[in-house]
Amino acid sequence: MKRSKKIVLSVLGASMALITSIALVACGDKKAKLTWTGLEDVSIVLGDRYDVTTGITVTDSKLGDVTDQIVVLNEDEHEEILTDLGVWEDFEEFNYNIPGSYTVYYMVTSSNVTEIKDREVSVVKAHNLANGDFSITNKEGFTNWKLDQPGGQATLEKFTDSEGNVNPKFTIGDSGNAWYSLQYINNCNLKEGETYKITVRALSETGKSVAFGFEDVDHGYAMLKGVTVHKLTDSYQVYESYYTADSNYVNAKAVLYFGRMLSSDRGEHSVVIDYINIEKVEKCNEVTFTGLDRVSLGNGWSDFDAKAGVTAKRGDTDLTASIEVLGELSKTVLEGTNYELNYIVRNENGPDAIASRTVNVKPEKAHGYELMNGDFSEEYDYWTKDVNQTDGKGQVNWDIAEDGAAKMTIVEPSSAGWHIMLRQDVSLDGKTNYLISVTAKASINRSVVLEINGKTQFTMDLTTEYKTFEFAYTPESKIGGCRVSLLMGGGGSNNKGSIIYVKNMAVDLDPDQTQYESWQLVNSNFVNGMKSWGFEGTTFTEDKANGAVSTTFAEDTGANWNIQLRQDDRTVQAGQKYRVTIRMKSTVARKIKVEAFSMGDKSKLDASHEFDVTGDFATFTFEYTANKDANDVRIGILLGGSGIKDSTFTISQFEVTKVAE
Repeated sequence: MKRSKKIVLSVLGASMALITSIALVACGDKKAKLTWTGLEDVSIVLGDRYDVTTGITVTDSKLGDVTDQIVVLNEDEHEEILTDLGVWEDFEEFNYNIPGSYTVYYMVTSSNVTEIKDREVSVVKAHNLANGDFSITNKEGFTNWKLDQPGGQATLEKFTDSEGNVNPKFTIGDSGNAWYSLQYINNCNLKEGETYKITVRALSETGKSVAFGFEDVDHGYAMLKGVTVHKLTDSYQVYESYYTADSNYVNAKAVLYFGRMLSSDRGEHSVVIDYINIEKVEKCNEVTFTGLDRVSLGNGWSDFDAKAGVTAKRGDTDLTASIEVLGELSKTVLEGTNYELNYIVRNENGPDAIASRTVNVKPEKAHGYELMNGDFSEEYDYWTKDVNQTDGKGQVNWDIAEDGAAKMTIVEPSSAGWHIMLRQDVSLDGKTNYLISVTAKASINRSVVLEINGKTQFTMDLTTEYKTFEFAYTPESKIGGCRVSLLMGGGGSNNKGSIIYVKNMAVDLDPDQTQYESWQLVNSNFVNGMKSWGFEGTTFTEDKANGAVSTTFAEDTGANWNIQLRQDDRTVQAGQKYRVTIRMKSTVARKIKVEAFSMGDKSKLDASHEFDVTGDFATFTFEYTANKDANDVRIGILLGGSGIKDSTFTISQFEVTKVAE
């Protein structure tokens, strides 16, 4: 914004009304003088409510203090004055919710003297939230805020409350299974070592709970603090929580969580938010807390007392009796949850003493790898219904079919499989073989993808009859939160309106615990059929007796990668040479491409070779050397193309070996 020169209007003159005032000065008491203080430029934090007259005083030499006569010029009432000042074209009215540099004009008329002065007020993005008071609305709702529903269902409306404030009101049909199922999102900057007090003024006629937290956008949206949960009442209350930043975070995701956090959150609810404010505070470091170790609890816990064993002291003075605990815990959860309790000792004469502890509550199950409620007998409990509306089109209705199966109607498939997911996290040990099974069907012939740990994918071609698919998976190392997901989005308009039924999903230990090197292909001779093999665009028939699998192509395809047989998450070492061996045949003579590449960075590995395949079994080989270490290598055969309709492809060996130098 263009900076205007400070102006004393009694000297320069302007509009006719002001010229009259100046004339009166010329004929009257020339000794009347206005003295201003506090006009220094100032910088404030974006989102902090700020009165632009703060710190300014005006004294009339005849009448004394006339600070209450200050008028802040604005667009609605002072267009003529701002025009005469020559600043109307560039004038931008101050708004603490919009970052920038504002020139603010102040006018005082006293003792027939009128003066206008200005100062610059800068609004800088920092720890607070833009539009945290929801004073700026737009067509969708409230500027700077976004409603996300990764596991629940809610509608947002602009609601005028009993105090006359226009605020966001959420009508919740489904709280989901986790705290993050429903989110209202903004962003802010946090600085390492600074402590922040978050206050939320809200109400819920139905006793819904909320929590406010932060996530690290640059590191997989990892939570920066556990959820400090507050159960709302039917009248406005102010709820507080605290966070001390362990690093600098630019554009941290600042989010109000209102998914399922307490057992009472199940069912329909409503929430109204009046404001959310973040302020930097000082902690009293003279108080020492003890007994705040992390605690882990299972569902149904009954013997945890948040204050038991916790002490607070300032020197020799025991302040334990003054400890206040902020936050609530749930006795049951459907997904492991890190609750954060804040421990406060209030100080009327200075900063409060503040400490935190994490209490993890998690479902109890016989084995970490177990999928809970895998038969959907408890409807969708423990499952996350995740709709990522990246392109605004992902829509699904979640029901339970008459036979007890999960029933998912794809209203709009969106543009990618991961936009619609049904998922649950498990814990897997490294170097351990697991079998993942899915029993499912669909209203039409269509494919869905089983995704493990966010990257390993297995395609399932569903028909109108239930089929059980089984896949093998062996993690290289322990995965504490391994996500098992069904990806049901994408597939174009053909999938619009399709219905997917899932009768059972399970993760079990593989009876065969044979260990393979991470660079090897598992079940390379197909004696276990399609076990451990991923595929796409076709269905393979197993011939375990002869150690082979085959597929017959229903149609030609435009690109070879439309049909694949592959394994993911293989590793390679820099400088090591590998030999790929394939034994295969095709009833139609054709070229078939075999490739190996790093899915994340092809500069590490990008190798391929084409082979002329005929109707007789033949063994083919090619060799490659990795440029760099990689642990995300996909090795596969591309089987699509033209002229393949009704032809059959058969493979009996697909093996990788190291080549000695």
